[in-house]
Amino acid sequence: MRLMIFGAGVLGTFYAAKLLACGHEVTVLARGSRAAQTRADGLVAQEYGGNCLRARVNVIETLEPDAVYDFKLVLVRNEQVDSVLPLLAVKLATPSIVFMFNNLDGPQRLIGALGRDRVVLGFPGAAGERRPDGSVVATVLPALIQKTAVGELDGRITPRIRALANALMQAGFPTAISTQMDAWLKTHVALVSPIADAFYAAGSDLKVLADSRSRLIALLHNIRQAFSALRAQGTAITPAKLRALELLPDWLLAYACQWALRTSYADLIVARHATVAREEMVGLSEALLRLVVRKSGITKSHGRL
Repeated sequence: MRLMIFGAGVLGTFYAAKLLACGHEVTVLARGSRAAQTRADGLVAQEYGGNCLRARVNVIETLEPDAVYDFKLVLVRNEQVDSVLPLLAVKLATPSIVFMFNNLDGPQRLIGALGRDRVVLGFPGAAGERRPDGSVVATVLPALIQKTAVGELDGRITPRIRALANALMQAGFPTAISTQMDAWLKTHVALVSPIADAFYAAGSDLKVLADSRSRLIALLHNIRQAFSALRAQGTAITPAKLRALELLPDWLLAYACQWALRTSYADLIVARHATVAREEMVGLSEALLRLVVRKSGITKSHGRL
């Protein structure tokens, strides 16, 4: 399969390296010093507790006018999407562009720029960080925590979505095809944004958050408010297992949160990501708060919600 990875950040590098390692033809779009570094050193991605992936890769800094790919995978942050849409809209030869970013707003801006048929929604099931020397350290998340998710706008399980899921699974990413990918993305923001807010409110200290039952109860309350606001706009909580956050008692969920926040995965997914992606997380929090107030009239109780 011929693939282009738009964005050579942590996850762009990691996905490109693993897709290349299993035999796919991969091109990476990077810019400036990151493009120069990738040309000089190739893709370098150290897996936590595993192998170091090293591979030469074709690097471009602008979209090639005649290049055709089976898929373009866009791995950028929410606040960067508007700047890349005009670039992607110019070239119509690639029929499938997969957007893998936190998205509370829905696919309308993507459809407006590219047309409905070209847009595929997704989200990565991996996490990592960039070291001071520019190298990438990352891991595939356990399927129980989060699979890579992909889906068509209309929920159909099409040949292209099967082909994409198969390519990702071949590369070592547990992958789920979602028939409600827009709802999945909105639910994800409604979950992770209150967690990031609680982390910031605890002085960006996971131990402080984990050790405070009152903070954990407030966090759970904020997630429930966000879920209620999604339902009020007609969005189903997806995947269904997350509805347990509304059904189980506070004491049990607080205990589970306390345990989870003390794991190495919480340090990677919550602490390190929230620290480097603060601009994105604050923007998502503000958008989520507007939704909660608009749909329910509920004001904040802790953190930003």
